[in-house]
Amino acid sequence: MHTWGSNLSYHPHIHVVSTGGGLDTDRNWRQKKDGFFLPGKSLAGLFKGKLLSGLKALRDAGKLCYEGNAARYRNHYEYQELLNACYGKHWVTDIRESFAGAETVMNYLGALYTSDSDQ
Repeated sequence: MHTWGSNLSYHPHIHVVSTGGGLDTDRNWRQKKDGFFLPGKSLAGLFKGKLLSGLKALRDAGKLCYEGNAARYRNHYEYQELLNACYGKHWVTDIRESFAGAETVMNYLGALYTSDSDQ
């Protein structure tokens, strides 16, 4: 997960790498021929629901830590306002094919996460 854009503005986002196909019932690889494997709009809504539901479950189980500016979310009402705001946001998926190949994508993301951990 990143919390900045290329111009260093606040821009939280997550990179996900997905295949363009899958295994059929005979365990043979089937490549998606036209379009993308998953529709972006559906993926955004599903991901938002799963992520926020998971955060709610972690909070209910007492498994979240609230440090620094997030300390106010220890309060149930503050936390619920945050969740409501997140549910109300439009989540965007930017799905692209890697024209330069999967290795290029992995090198790019690997460099991002290596530099993240150095800070």
